[in-house]
Amino acid sequence: MSLFVLSLDWRTKERFKLQFTQPYLQLFNLPAALFEALESETPDMIIIDTKEPKITAGQILRHLGESRCSVPIIIFTRDEPVQNFRNPYDLKIRLMHKRTVNWEEVFQEICRIGKTELVKESSPVWSSGLVGESKLMVELRSLLEFYATKDCPVHIYGETGTGKELAAEYLHRRRFPQRHIIAINCSLLNDAVGKSVFFGHAKGAFTDATNELIGLLCQANNSTLFLDEVENLPLIFQAHMLRLLENGEYRRLGDTKLRSSDFRLVTASNEKLLRLVAEGQMRKDFFYRITDAQIHMPPLREHKEDIPLLIRHFYSTLSERRPITDTSIKLLQSYHWPGNVRQLFSVLRRASLHAKNNRWIEIDEQEFAEEEQ
Repeated sequence: MSLFVLSLDWRTKERFKLQFTQPYLQLFNLPAALFEALESETPDMIIIDTKEPKITAGQILRHLGESRCSVPIIIFTRDEPVQNFRNPYDLKIRLMHKRTVNWEEVFQEICRIGKTELVKESSPVWSSGLVGESKLMVELRSLLEFYATKDCPVHIYGETGTGKELAAEYLHRRRFPQRHIIAINCSLLNDAVGKSVFFGHAKGAFTDATNELIGLLCQANNSTLFLDEVENLPLIFQAHMLRLLENGEYRRLGDTKLRSSDFRLVTASNEKLLRLVAEGQMRKDFFYRITDAQIHMPPLREHKEDIPLLIRHFYSTLSERRPITDTSIKLLQSYHWPGNVRQLFSVLRRASLHAKNNRWIEIDEQEFAEEEQ
């Protein structure tokens, strides 16, 4: 469903930007710009905000009628009485608000008319959760798209909570849409049990090996193997991985048979790995082998302009349709977010719960204090 919104009020525009995404939403300041767009494209609905004196509903409706506009039209008006609106062209004028706009009713009416949800069909990027229209996020998605089909290991690094797992999932789905990603946290690979889970084992390989275990490497064949927190991978495992990456061959524990696994390797870390190499915690040859391509996940404090879109995206996943106050949005954009997007979502989740039956969601600074305790 696509919307054309004509308004001079920035607050009205922000409300729609929080509920709808581009390219499904187009905003116009002047009637002439709206009319020009209608010459080449027909939206599913037109929203006209006549609360500003420069926009007169009568003139706009006359033009739409003469151009035989057939889509539903919602009008916000403050000064002109409803009965003054004449509709000689039988336009589909479905709703008129006077003075105070009830946004909840507006969006419910849009959904009812359009028979659609507030959030549009998910594109690969939006469904991945990598939301944002800032320069940093646009460049990030472009880089992910570039490497998605390349046959090389990819290393993703960034602060905690920036979405490294989402980026790995995106790389996987673009190349292996019908397969599950095989992911493991490398801090779990520090003992015999972890080695057994990773490589698999033959029946009787050790005391408790009463059955055969195929292992994660076998499951990762023709799919993606995602090693999260690779900075915690033990040195002995790094040596095993080097041999595996060189020829794709390995043995299960207690088994003499040589097996193969053809997978795409994606790794992630909370820091740059060169420091670990310098400190002897990571093999230099292993570092070079897994970093053919490197992707940096930007911290939220560097793209705060994406916070309104992140709010809309997150609340859509909760089916939360109540609007968040403008004051709350400004407060969220003024915070430094040490926990990045994960922390933002935690604050939003709590705010939704605390709002209870309120018509608006409001956030105060105490939310951040609770996060940092």
